[in-house]
Amino acid sequence: MFVPLSGQMPEYNHPELTWKTIKTEHFEVHFHNGTLRTAELVAEIAEEVYPQITELYNFKPDTKVHFIIKDYDDNSNGASYYYDNKIEIWAPPMNFHLRGTHNWLRDVVTHEFTHIVSLGAAMKFTRRIPAVYLQYISYEKEKRKDVIHGYPDRIVSLPVAGTSVPMWFAEGMAQYQRKGIDFDWWDSFRDMVLRDAVLNNNMLSPAEMEVFGSSSLRNELVYNQGLALVTYISRFYGEEKIAELAQAMGSVKRMSFSSACKKVLGKTEKQLYSEWKAWLKSGYKKGTEKIRQNLSGYDMIFSESSGNFYPVFNSDGSKVLFLTNRGSGYFSVLNLALYDFETGKVEIIAQYADLTAGFSPDNKKIIFGRKHRVKHGSNVFDLFVLDLKTRKEKLLTRNQRARSPVWSADGKKIVCVTEKDGTSNLVLMDPEGKNRKQITDFSCGEKIYTPRFFPQSNKIVFTLSKNGVGRDIAVMDISGENFNYLVKTLNDERDAFPSPDGRYIYFSSDATGIFNIYKYDIKTHTTEQLTNVLGGAFMPCVNSKGEIVFSLFHDTGYNIAFIKSPSGVSGASSSYLSPFWKKTDAYIFAEKAEKYDDCSDRKSFGNYSDYEMTYSKMLFFPRLVYDFPGEIKAGAYFTGSDVLDRFSVIGGAAINRIKDADIFSVFTYRRFAPTLFLEIYHQIRHTSELDSKFRFDLTEVDLGGDIRLGTRSALRTFYSFTRYNAGMTFKDRGIEHKFTYTYHIGNRIGLKYQYIKITPARFSRIAPNSGLKTYMLTEHAWNRFLKGFEVNSNYGTIVEQYDKYSFNRYELKLVKYLPGLSYRHGIMAGLKAGVVDAPVDDFYNFFAGGLDGLKGYPFYSIEGTKFLQFDFSYRAVLFSDMKLRMGFLQLRDMALSMYAQAGNAWSSKNLPDMESFKKDAGVQFRLTMNAFYSFPMCFYFDVSYGFDKFVNKKQQYGGEYRTYMGLMFDFPD
Repeated sequence: MFVPLSGQMPEYNHPELTWKTIKTEHFEVHFHNGTLRTAELVAEIAEEVYPQITELYNFKPDTKVHFIIKDYDDNSNGASYYYDNKIEIWAPPMNFHLRGTHNWLRDVVTHEFTHIVSLGAAMKFTRRIPAVYLQYISYEKEKRKDVIHGYPDRIVSLPVAGTSVPMWFAEGMAQYQRKGIDFDWWDSFRDMVLRDAVLNNNMLSPAEMEVFGSSSLRNELVYNQGLALVTYISRFYGEEKIAELAQAMGSVKRMSFSSACKKVLGKTEKQLYSEWKAWLKSGYKKGTEKIRQNLSGYDMIFSESSGNFYPVFNSDGSKVLFLTNRGSGYFSVLNLALYDFETGKVEIIAQYADLTAGFSPDNKKIIFGRKHRVKHGSNVFDLFVLDLKTRKEKLLTRNQRARSPVWSADGKKIVCVTEKDGTSNLVLMDPEGKNRKQITDFSCGEKIYTPRFFPQSNKIVFTLSKNGVGRDIAVMDISGENFNYLVKTLNDERDAFPSPDGRYIYFSSDATGIFNIYKYDIKTHTTEQLTNVLGGAFMPCVNSKGEIVFSLFHDTGYNIAFIKSPSGVSGASSSYLSPFWKKTDAYIFAEKAEKYDDCSDRKSFGNYSDYEMTYSKMLFFPRLVYDFPGEIKAGAYFTGSDVLDRFSVIGGAAINRIKDADIFSVFTYRRFAPTLFLEIYHQIRHTSELDSKFRFDLTEVDLGGDIRLGTRSALRTFYSFTRYNAGMTFKDRGIEHKFTYTYHIGNRIGLKYQYIKITPARFSRIAPNSGLKTYMLTEHAWNRFLKGFEVNSNYGTIVEQYDKYSFNRYELKLVKYLPGLSYRHGIMAGLKAGVVDAPVDDFYNFFAGGLDGLKGYPFYSIEGTKFLQFDFSYRAVLFSDMKLRMGFLQLRDMALSMYAQAGNAWSSKNLPDMESFKKDAGVQFRLTMNAFYSFPMCFYFDVSYGFDKFVNKKQQYGGEYRTYMGLMFDFPD
């Protein structure tokens, strides 16, 4: 009746882009206008690392690997599709609060190509078979007389993965790369995250390391502990064992990494983990002994969430502005917060901000950066100004890819960072966002962070990373002249902030191996350490009183800390030694990386050509499904596309012993702004009654276009044609007769609108507590439905006679998610309604029971041309992060949902009285899990009771318990 509301929105297409291709011996790099620098570097780096990575794993891709370079969104990521031999790279370098600064392209290219090779070596089947599906469908026993079975009440779809590798090992291999490459070395950030987890007993267990999903910090620990454990294996067992473990997981019989570990290392995964954990605890405890005896004092002013960043004082020091992920465990969801020293309260003043924000000199406004949609659907950063009195926001720039803004002390200028083709530059503008002037001229992948005006407003201090290795502190005039470094070492110096008198620069550095706050004297060129912490101290801001507020990584993440009277720290008291690395090792890596010249030494590929449609191999997913009438269907799903996903096809076919068949194919074309689609569905069913056999052939063809209207909304325009045929075979006086006819011919045109906004949070999948889903349909149908037969007077043949039905159909579904008693609880309130505006055969009725409707009653029990339904659910998470493994399943979270429903369907013109509405209540058991490490699965089991007894078509319903069950990729709402 309703389309699922949990499906993904259609992508924004970008027909404005012109694509080119660079071809090398082992790769094809596809890039669009404006990304030539990135594309040429990717091609060069990929060929450099190809022999080293393939040699380690003794595996070479069977075709050229395709790189897709993108730079139309302000996004920083890489993704490998190892069954397609395809890698997507976003040009902007990563700036993640749990990672150090490395050469972005060398790191991400090698990382993603290592995925292609290492996971290719771990494949159990061929590259054409990513998984096998085992499925089960059962149906309600209640049905209409004119259908062959009831509505589904149990649906199970279990994928058996062709590649089964725990996430920590998959990401650990990709980050480790191999000895001698060193593009992703063990840096101070990685050490900080692991050190903090070890010392605070927050390490992920082996089961937690196997999957992603709980929060930014816990997800990063999967990467972090993965790299640490793979590095440990290489150091103590030999680098070749990494490849042997991957190859061992390629056995069809092996579903557990522990058995591979036993085969290759002679011990189980649990034994390896325990040995490694003990080594870590001993090393970190010993290495931090001096620090733990001489820790700095500070006051924690905000620690309610895991991500709190870039605090800044207002001009009188009475308030602190910062970014926080309060209410969400993800660093990608940051809001602006204001802390008041007098009241000690924190107020959220703006949503969805990013990186630095700042007060105007008069403290009346705040300027910040935020992503939003611009022309062609690109999602880019622009500057916004918030009036603190009216709380109104003003868009200051449009499609400028501008972020990290700050006002000058006199309020006459704004400086910000802009991004293009992986390179940053500084831009100066007036307070209205006009008279923009680029004052730097970088073009070789340089990255700029956190610019700040000096108090005199004629100089700007900022953090700069050249060649993507660590960061240094630079200064220049606002004219763009007189560039020079204030602090430039092999350490990572970041977050520069000038004191109000312009005498000092406060910054964060990992000089000891742990990030701490330092003060640089511009006159004497001396540096003083001001903090001594076990985690990490970042993003300092100082006021006119000399007080410091900063972001402190400790235990649960980043917190906002305050020091009233900072004092110097001696070098001896901050001495640190990591079990993984020495500070001199980091210097060696940094020195090697400093030699990369991604500008003058870049290889030019002048022979690039226009992109031609290049198709990946068709992938097949064999499928076995137990279905009506108690038969097993065998078949397969299939999918394929060109490497840019401009054209794709997905389909499937399955058939059983009695020749029941399911066939479908969906074609999409994304060359234009709307995504064009053609969908074809065909079902064949057989049944028998007495001495007669029946065959039903149902065909539907849909075509139209999907249009993205915004970040969370989309519109589908469509035309649909349906034709339902039936055939009957019977014997009369010993003679077999066959009779075929068409009983329904349908045409529909319409619009479907969908809006989805679910706030990302720890339990937003199993018990969402903030968000809205909306689905609306309007369509016009002109159908013909069989009313009988007559004999053609000319030919003596039997021909169908039809009733014609022309009507409009309207549907609405609203689902609102609300907070419960705690963040582990969620409330769902729902409304569904539908209207057919003309009398029709009951074949076209709404049906309001079953799994999609009132669960206390069968699907076909409640019907009419109009319907209305209300839903209310209260969900509570009973157990989280259960760390339980059952064969190939890892159990995650368990919740209980209690619900009540009321609704009715009718065909009269008037709304029936509320007493006639059917009511039910039930409980639903929910469980999230992962199958074969990588497939997120959702299991549910319902018990529902219908309170009202009634009769429809001589059949009594209600007053009984009904059950439903499913194992799918998402929960039905």
